[in-house]
Amino acid sequence: MDTVARMNVTGIVATHDLELSKMEDERFHNYCFEIELGTDVTYSYKITAGVARNQNATFLLKQLLNGL
Repeated sequence: MDTVARMNVTGIVATHDLELSKMEDERFHNYCFEIELGTDVTYSYKITAGVARNQNATFLLKQLLNGL
């Protein structure tokens, strides 16, 4: 059986560990940059409390794959 390293394939992986956000308490706080998704990505450059609610990594990955 061939390993992935020997195959003629390309892969991109994006992950965000939401488990870390569950550690929030008196000592740890979650902050994020929200973006607006449309045909383009619009960055507000404002830090907000909490965990990001959009799927910007998924959007950016689709944009990248559509450009191939």
